Formats: sequence, C-alpha cells, structure tokens
Amino acid sequence: MPLTNNGNVLAQGVGDMWEDAEPTIEFVILAEHAEVIHGKLYLMGGGWENITVHDFEAPVILPLAISILVPWPATNRPHTVELAIQSADAEVLAEQHRHLTVGRPAEIEPGTSQRSMMVLRVPVTLPGPGRYVAIAGINGTPDARVAFRALAAPHAM
Repeated sequence: MPLTNNGNVLAQGVGDMWEDAEPTIEFVILAEHAEVIHGKLYLMGGGWENITVHDFEAPVILPLAISILVPWPATNRPHTVELAIQSADAEVLAEQHRHLTVGRPAEIEPGTSQRSMMVLRVPVTLPGPGRYVAIAGINGTPDARVAFRALAAPHAM
C-alpha cells in the first residue's frame, strides 16, 4: 500500500519519486569537517548551530554538506548550485557557485532519480555575534536553509 498524506499518494514506486523535472536541494548540514568520497558523505561534528568566534575581523571557514536530488529528466544537463551566507538582516556576506552535471550510468533503471553530494567550504567574515543563515539553491531557486548563531569567545584571563 503506498504511503499517503490525507489520501494523496506520496510515491507509487521506485523511479516515480520525482514530481517535476528540476533538481532540488535535499539537505544542507553545517559541520566541523565534511567530505564526499565515492558518493558518500563523511561528517565530523555535523549538525551544529552555534559557532564560537575568537576574532570577528578574521574570516571563519564554514564547511557545508549539500545533497542534491536530480530527477531522471534533469540528468545530462548542467545545473548551478548556489550557496549564500546571510546576516539576520538578509545582507549577503559570502556566496559560492558550483556547476553540477549528473549523468545516466548504464546500471541504473530509466526514470531513476540520483543523489549528488558536495561540500562547500565557505570563508566568511561575520560582522559580530548574532544569527545567520546559509541558503542553498539550484538554478537560481533557493531551496534549503540552515540557521546558526555566532557567539563571541570568552576572553582568556
């Protein structure tokens, strides 16, 4: 029996998971360290929401793990993954763009969506303690966000 939400079928079966032909950001995770090896995501210290900053005049590096779900019709086409770090006032503090093209390996069934993961290490100078947000999108459409707080490091005595 298919999984439903108020009577609406969420998925009929494998390969029918995509509703439109455009890729989507599946998730964005802040981490202390992240890397993708052979299509697998390795995280250390992932899922944090507070960062302690010792010097707000120096940039910090924010490793962000991003998963992109690419439906069959969107394979073999170039896409652009965008990431922006914004202040609570929506001021863009840093941006990065990456190009992505997912092929159609011979061993997958036609109609199958594919997951592609990447890690972006974003250098950003945070203007001070407060709330910030990382916004990820694909092809100009914001799709996922993760909020975090910057805290001032206590001064050593």
